[in-house]
Formats: sequence, structure tokens, C-alpha cells
Amino acid sequence: MKKRTGIIALCAGAFLVLSGALALLYFMVLAPAPQPSATVVIDVEAQQLAQAIEAQAFDDRYYSIHFSQGDAIEVCEQEARSRNNNVIQLSVDTLSTRFVEVEEQPDYYLVKLDSIIGTALSYEEKTHECRVDPTTDGVAFYREIMQRRVVRPTD
Repeated sequence: MKKRTGIIALCAGAFLVLSGALALLYFMVLAPAPQPSATVVIDVEAQQLAQAIEAQAFDDRYYSIHFSQGDAIEVCEQEARSRNNNVIQLSVDTLSTRFVEVEEQPDYYLVKLDSIIGTALSYEEKTHECRVDPTTDGVAFYREIMQRRVVRPTD
């Protein structure tokens, strides 16, 4: 019985030494060398992508415009609320609201709002016009026109 365990231990030791020697031989001699060409391919692809981006011709205004028509509407609504008390309803006239490009003057957003101001028994219907400058993000011109005044009789 002692001989059998001794032989098993000897075989296991020989197996471990032999497998370690083969693994060392593989990593030292037979293993393929790491290929640096994969990083070069990535760099070439990055350069091609950069050249493709540079080839697209956007003018400077494309990168500088961060102020949209929705922002212009919000600025105009704030201006109308600050100039009037008891605003019941504000609605945007979408057919008249637009971005205006003028050669002699700077470009601006023209925003038109319809509003009802007052109380339920006595109110005014007004039209507000704002010219919003996108470079300063503020109202450059404001005008309001009263359409009609309504007074309901009380019983």
C-alpha cells in the first residue's frame, strides 16, 4: 500500500514538473509575439475620421447657435408676464413666430403671443410682439397691442 501511494505521488510530481516545463516552453519560445499593428489601425481610422469631419463645411454660425426658437418663446413669455399683472392665458401665434435674417441688421427671432389679462369678470385681450436677439439671449424690442376690453355685468 505504501508503494502504491509513493508511485502515485511520484507520477503526480512528474506530471506537474512536465506540465510546468511545457507551459514555460510555450510562453518563452512558441507563443506568438504581441502585434502592435492593431493600435496603428486604430490610429489610422481615427485620422480618417478626423479628415472626414474636417471635410464637412459648416460655417461658424452652426457651432455658435445654441439659442432656439423655444428659448425665444420662453424669454418673450417672461417679458409679457413681467409687464402685466393677472395673466390668465398666454398662447403663441405659431404662424407669426419665426427666425428673421436681415442683411443690414443682426438676425433675431420674431415672437408673437396672444394673451388674456385681468380677471374672469373684467379682462383685456392683447397681442404681444417680441424681437429676441439670440446673441444676447434677451428681448431687444417689445410691443403690446390691446385688441379689446371685456367687462361682464354682475347681477
